[in-house]
Amino acid sequence: MSCRLFPEAIGGLDELELLRRMRQSGGAASLMRGDGTALGWFVVTNVRELHTSLGPNGVGRMVDVEISLKRTYKPTPAEYFQPTVAGLWDYNASQVLKNTWGQEPG
Repeated sequence: MSCRLFPEAIGGLDELELLRRMRQSGGAASLMRGDGTALGWFVVTNVRELHTSLGPNGVGRMVDVEISLKRTYKPTPAEYFQPTVAGLWDYNASQVLKNTWGQEPG
């Protein structure tokens, strides 16, 4: 699957970061067409990007993105929500430690 982003004009870098995190987590996600038709469950296996016409901030004014997907089974609620809750816990614990001691854990 491929797309083209125009970050200065319409954004898209936050969504690109979300795709990277989905690839790193290896978790399944539901894929839907623009009209709302469910296409099934997939895992993001690769995200490639090519920035062209770099702006002054070093980000491409045009970013071509290619996403590789692998069809997978529908996860159980425990499989689907466990990584989400764990990620929230890690984030909250990090924020508490940062707020308490003024530094990131580790």
